[in-house]
Amino acid sequence: MTIKVKVSSGKTRAYVPEFENWKLDDYIKLVEERGIEYTKVSEINFDYENGYVIRVSPDPGSEIDLDSDEVLTIYYADNPEETTEEPTEAPTEEPTEEPTEALADNPEEPVNNDSQAVVE
Repeated sequence: MTIKVKVSSGKTRAYVPEFENWKLDDYIKLVEERGIEYTKVSEINFDYENGYVIRVSPDPGSEIDLDSDEVLTIYYADNPEETTEEPTEAPTEEPTEEPTEALADNPEEPVNNDSQAVVE
């Protein structure tokens, strides 16, 4: 007859590490070493460089029960590329105060329809 004995030292816990100035990949390695389950969430936040951890939930220093379904959420900066070029618009012609062709002196005389005149 064989008897197996399992000795428990209590619940397995880990503390959430500090994240300031950590790149996402490096922080994930640290979290994995501690056995913490995690999920990643990208956010636009121009206060941080792309790929850096912005915040975590629960907060750093919090205890996580590794035997539960508790998951650490890691928020990281994923900003769109900033463009330095200003959008260009097609130049528009400003209206002139004078017609481009003289109108006929006689209002009943036909005007050449091949050109456009500005009448004010």
